[in-house]
Amino acid sequence: MRDMRTSYDLTKIIAMTAYQETAPFPRPMSSFQLRKYLVITNFCWLVGLITICYTTMAVAKFAWTQRAERVAEAEHSQALQDEINRLAELHQYTAAQTMQLAKTIQGVLDTTSGSQRRFMASILPEALRLQTLYKIPVSATIGMAIYESGYGSSPLAKENHNYFGMKAQGDDWEGDTVVRNTKDLGQRTLASFRSFPDMKSGLEGYATFLRTKDRYAKAFDLRSGPKFVETIARAGYCPDSNYASSVATIINRHKLSTLDLPEELPSTTNPTSPRLAAQLTEVDSLPLTAPSANATTLETARN
Repeated sequence: MRDMRTSYDLTKIIAMTAYQETAPFPRPMSSFQLRKYLVITNFCWLVGLITICYTTMAVAKFAWTQRAERVAEAEHSQALQDEINRLAELHQYTAAQTMQLAKTIQGVLDTTSGSQRRFMASILPEALRLQTLYKIPVSATIGMAIYESGYGSSPLAKENHNYFGMKAQGDDWEGDTVVRNTKDLGQRTLASFRSFPDMKSGLEGYATFLRTKDRYAKAFDLRSGPKFVETIARAGYCPDSNYASSVATIINRHKLSTLDLPEELPSTTNPTSPRLAAQLTEVDSLPLTAPSANATTLETARN
């Protein structure tokens, strides 16, 4: 039997064994380093939080804007449909004529997009109404409003619903006013303009203004929008010699003349529309102001 007390030399084995060096214990951060670390960490958290909040608000604003635009488009579509139905009833249109009017309106809207389309859709029902009640061609109303307000984007249009730059001068205006910067004969100046609570009132004010000025009377015998604008421009509506041609360019661009009636509007007595017939009679009997004896005293720039 082998002697268990035999000794063994382990030095070679120990020498061959690899030992991992123990890393020294890290030194604690100084107070300055700790503050710097906390500042950087908190700053990163703050930037992340602001980014998340901003993104959330942007998404919410976009969603709200999209919803508001859809609601507005639905309201404009309903207003257009109501106006088409009213015109069909007033003029006793057949189903085919009513459908053709709807297609014509759609063709006009298809010439625009974005904010311009939204403005066109919002002003169309009122322009059609003015054509029936005041005998102002649709193309004249919309073309002038686009030219004067930049598709409703001017501050005077957006905030005061004055789409035609009508000033509040003289004794013929007792409504609200607003003072804004403008140009008169190329010079910057302040002027007082008429202010209206909504688009319907603004267009009504425009129509009333034209109807109550005797010098514009000849224009109401015309069914063509470009000729209507040219006639009132010559009568002193605007001193700009290019006014009528500029508006005519807009009318052609958007095919607005397709909405003008081809002949004189009848003073209908349609029994299905007694209220509207009474309105037409009332408009035709509006008192007109006496014409000025001196041509140089004509109001200019829509005064």
